[in-house]
Amino acid sequence: MNYPRPLYYSLMNLLGSHDTDRLRSALATDTVIRDLNREEQLKLQFTPERLRQAVRLEKLCAMIQFPVPGVPSIYYGDEQGMCGVCDPFNRAPFRVGERELHDWYASLAARRGAETALSTGGACFMAASADVRAALGMSLAVLIVLLGSTLLLGLIRKLIPDEVRLPAAVLTVAGFAAMTQMLLNAFLPNAAAMLGLYLAVLAVDLMLFSGAEDALSSGLGEALLRALLRAVVFAVFVFVLAALREVFGAASFAGNEIAALRDFRVLLLVQPAGGLVLFAVLLAVVSRLFPGEDVKGALTRAAVGLAPED
Repeated sequence: MNYPRPLYYSLMNLLGSHDTDRLRSALATDTVIRDLNREEQLKLQFTPERLRQAVRLEKLCAMIQFPVPGVPSIYYGDEQGMCGVCDPFNRAPFRVGERELHDWYASLAARRGAETALSTGGACFMAASADVRAALGMSLAVLIVLLGSTLLLGLIRKLIPDEVRLPAAVLTVAGFAAMTQMLLNAFLPNAAAMLGLYLAVLAVDLMLFSGAEDALSSGLGEALLRALLRAVVFAVFVFVLAALREVFGAASFAGNEIAALRDFRVLLLVQPAGGLVLFAVLLAVVSRLFPGEDVKGALTRAAVGLAPED
């Protein structure tokens, strides 16, 4: 049904409640707890190993719960690993328990709050990764914004006072993003239509803020080289992601049907969930082959409200 979008993002996503067995208890046994009578439920015991396994499984459940659109709702005590079967055993007073589990929930909540993609699904790379034409359009847009903002900021960086570097970077990146959107609408309207509002989202892309920071803190030549490298890596990654999704998910390439694959399509790949899974796999491969470290500097961190020491 066509419910309003705000309702979709306001749904309560539950793993446990006062109407269910405690999550950890349900994960710690193969027994169908509701088939037991009250006396058997009261006497039900869990081995230490099964309880440790239940913590691991609960962490996995929570990791799936938090990125799902809606509101991740935690029944009190589940984040502490409290046990309890059917009502009233699932309503015991709150107690502090598994610190590891509590910290896991806290980290998921913090990450969800910091990443729009984890709460609304708004991820520009996903919009550009269902068709290689959209991937190439987004890559071209990123190249223009990265090189243009880096060049301009690098040329005038000595004229910009330290206290206004952040707003200068924001205005420059946003200006080039708007200009790029107009250029694509004028000369590549099909690619612009595929990307839609995600072209405008480039104005707040942290990769572009990193390029702006390089331009304000490094030499112009070095900053341009890094910007070009970022753009090329982004283009290759998004192109591979889009090609895999389109070829094996839609049995086509650049909109042209591949008849031989029509009966072997993996339809999940053309859905957002399949795209995110494939993205995670590719990202893990790239991280394994090219290990690195967080290189976001002070300006980029300030753009998202992070203190330098966070």
